Amino acid sequence: RDLVRDGATVIGPRPEQSPSLVGYPQCDEEVRSIGNEVWGDCDGQRVKQHAYGKGRVIWGMPMNDVLKQIKLAPDFEYRSPGRARLAYIHRRVDNAEVYFVSNQQYRPVAADCYFRVSGRQPELWHADTGEMEPAPVWSKASGRTVVSLRLEPAESVFVVFRKPAPSRYVTRVARTGAGQAVQSPERIEVRLARYEAPDGSRGADVTGRVRALVAQGETDIPASNEVFGDPVPLVQKRLRIEWTLNGKPRSETVDEGGTISLGGGAASVAPLEWAMRSDTKGYTLIPWRAGTFNIRTAAGKSVSVSVKEGPAEITIKGPWTVHFKPEWGGPAQTTFSELISWPEHTDEGIRFYSGSATYVKEFEVPAAACAANREVVLDLGNVRNFAEVTLNGKGLGVLWKAPFRVTVTGLLKPGRNSLSVRVTNLWPNRLIGDEYKPAEVEWNGNALRAWPDWVWSGKPRPKTGRYTFTTWRLWTKDDPLQESGLLGPVVIRSAQKMNLRLE
Repeated sequence: RDLVRDGATVIGPRPEQSPSLVGYPQCDEEVRSIGNEVWGDCDGQRVKQHAYGKGRVIWGMPMNDVLKQIKLAPDFEYRSPGRARLAYIHRRVDNAEVYFVSNQQYRPVAADCYFRVSGRQPELWHADTGEMEPAPVWSKASGRTVVSLRLEPAESVFVVFRKPAPSRYVTRVARTGAGQAVQSPERIEVRLARYEAPDGSRGADVTGRVRALVAQGETDIPASNEVFGDPVPLVQKRLRIEWTLNGKPRSETVDEGGTISLGGGAASVAPLEWAMRSDTKGYTLIPWRAGTFNIRTAAGKSVSVSVKEGPAEITIKGPWTVHFKPEWGGPAQTTFSELISWPEHTDEGIRFYSGSATYVKEFEVPAAACAANREVVLDLGNVRNFAEVTLNGKGLGVLWKAPFRVTVTGLLKPGRNSLSVRVTNLWPNRLIGDEYKPAEVEWNGNALRAWPDWVWSGKPRPKTGRYTFTTWRLWTKDDPLQESGLLGPVVIRSAQKMNLRLE
């Protein structure tokens, strides 16, 4: 009552009784009396709001309608031409407004994000690289700030508002004309999907539901009751899917709350379009595709830049020298005439290999591709699963997520260059390969029945040809091998930097 009388808006039904037994039953009568006083004739059906003192109460009206009526814009919302799914958190740190925006899908998205902040410069803070940069494109709209974001698969970014907004900034960049990006769709065929109890004894066949989601363009399938209902109540369930991706069989199982990504590879990564940078001298456009770029500033100036040719591209083809670790079953050195997944190799030591292998290659670069006015990127294409890159003896760090790209401006040299890529995959292939070897333990289902004698005695392990030892049988020899290695294509892209005068 006092809150509403002093100006608060309270949303909810009229209270009927006290939450306490103190003074019962008079306490209930007191609460009803105050409720009648504040809510008046507001019954949530015929009358949905009532003024009281400086404030009011609202009942029976959807929250979105209430917010619109009091003209309170959402703290965050986004608009995307695709089926984007973003999540966010907002925190105030000292005098800064900090938003964390996360792409909830394993595919690239572009979205205009609306933040309930005005009069401040949006900055993008990238936790994976430590880079902090002014947002290249943003605008103002009805007391909010609109930031155009492009997020790669599962990428996230902090959008930070801490400085006064500058007077000059770019509000729009759009590319039209020839050279529009066309991506070959991934061919996904769902063979079986079950949402079931952990042991598979009970559950539901949800193959049709998953196929319908794929037909709608959804390739990230959540293990959720909201999607599949609850076929086994009061049990933590699992989602199991068997499918083919571009003709290759795959299967995966995740616990309830997890997600299975049916797509994958380079096709899930958006091609580079453009980059915009600014400093005290002006703006620099880096066009990664041909076409006409239309650029608009906050001052209302519009500039069109025609780019007739896309970036120079150098595809680094085989043969590649590849070094494996013999202690994990691979050859010390071999040659790949072309980039393939390790399970596709005829050598058993490579097919079942898990661990790190280093690809080494020398290649030629024309002087024009690494001139001073060029921006150069090394794109490894598809990598399974991590890559540590060294170019001309310079370490460029570890790439652990898509897109597997790294800027190499100033590191390439005209003529011969040396590239080393250390790729590390996951454990399943080695575990599956070991299942073809003679057994050295006894299992009780998937659990270890007893520790082998050589563990207790400290004696050397029997030579069965196995490389791994686990206390739980995670994989069998019938499970499909996972894609591994540097799959490419490996491409050097060099684009001309274009200085713009937008004042």
